[in-house]
Amino acid sequence: MTTTVQNKVKCSVCRRKSSHTSVVSTNSFGSPDLDTRPPEMQRSTMQYWIERCPNCGYCTTDLSKSSVTVKKIIKNKEYINQLNNKRFPSLANSFLCYSIIQQSEKDFNGATWSVIHAAWVCDDAFRDEEAVFCRKLAIELLNLAEQISEGEVIDNAEKESNFVLKIDLMRRARDFGNAQELLSANMEKLINDNVKNVLEYQIFLINKNDDMVYTLEEAFDWKNPNSILLNL
Repeated sequence: MTTTVQNKVKCSVCRRKSSHTSVVSTNSFGSPDLDTRPPEMQRSTMQYWIERCPNCGYCTTDLSKSSVTVKKIIKNKEYINQLNNKRFPSLANSFLCYSIIQQSEKDFNGATWSVIHAAWVCDDAFRDEEAVFCRKLAIELLNLAEQISEGEVIDNAEKESNFVLKIDLMRRARDFGNAQELLSANMEKLINDNVKNVLEYQIFLINKNDDMVYTLEEAFDWKNPNSILLNL
């Protein structure tokens, strides 16, 4: 069960108050998707993950907080155009605008996840091309995040998790050729057996040009001789 609460929040940019809903508690039953999207009921709480000020258009996870650069960022043309972009659902625009702020502040890891969240919103709204756009942008941002983190101490688990995510983003964005090349160049370097199993499943899907959504449970079960996928 998901429980929520209504709050009056003062925007830290324009100082206007507005009502927003936040999640007090939720749960999830089942397996997350390959790109980590959680199952229900948490899956349906995305509308509460971000707040948009109805007065100035500031989009963030907490309107009561902002950096010194936000006021300038939300007035630039790129931000305003995205905020009002009719191609995307309103919630997706909020996530994409938050990503613009995060990119401006060099938080490319956070910006990547905001764009992925926008892709999930587009999935739910059956905006396939917009979802592909978001995933391609997420790949670019994830690459930037990895470049910035070069030289830092990052364990193999994090590197391999990022690699698994990138492959699913590429497959869902129908970039099958580049996904195959990346897998061919990196499969032998992987250490974690669970990661290898998931990526073998990705190879199976990529070879079929399959861009549909699948779960981690399906990835772990796909070699089962009774698996539906193996009998298609």
